[in-house]
Amino acid sequence: MPHSLRPASVLLAWRLAIIVSMAIFCVAIPARAQDGDGASLAGQIPASAFFPTVDHVGFIVADADAEAEKLRAAFGAKIVNTVTLDFPVARYDDRDLAYSAYFVFVDLGNVKVEFIQPEADKPSPYLDFLNKNGNAVHHLAFLVEDVDAKLRELQAANPDINVVVRAKAGEGEGGQMVYVGGVIPGILVELAAPL
Repeated sequence: MPHSLRPASVLLAWRLAIIVSMAIFCVAIPARAQDGDGASLAGQIPASAFFPTVDHVGFIVADADAEAEKLRAAFGAKIVNTVTLDFPVARYDDRDLAYSAYFVFVDLGNVKVEFIQPEADKPSPYLDFLNKNGNAVHHLAFLVEDVDAKLRELQAANPDINVVVRAKAGEGEGGQMVYVGGVIPGILVELAAPL
């Protein structure tokens, strides 16, 4: 292992590789779908009928700019957006909570990586996660046309699915999103409406 790679960086890279592989696998499954006679359904049914669009893999980190720069330097990835978002209307841990965080999006070509840096002195679901887990994978995000409708579908398929956070970004900043547990072991799933 090169001396320039610290074990934490290698672990982060491996986790990222696994999550991206999962996302690619989820998108590839419809191509292998078959009807009752064993004939391939590829090209007959749109992928969106099986899965919503995978948008990004989200990481909670202490320094979003530094982590994005590491990814850019390691893979030649492009930093495509940096923004601070306010969530004035959110439900977390059975209470109402307004919070904000800094986001950096990195484009890897087939999926984006989102680094989220919570405000260090204000309560938020992101800060709680960072304090508990350190820099770590937080969620796999899917874009859906209707967050509530997709959430109902998930809960009908699995009643153990739980909503961890439900939030709406501030005026002009974005749409509604939820983080749910119980869909993919070990990480949350974000359902977000396209901007």
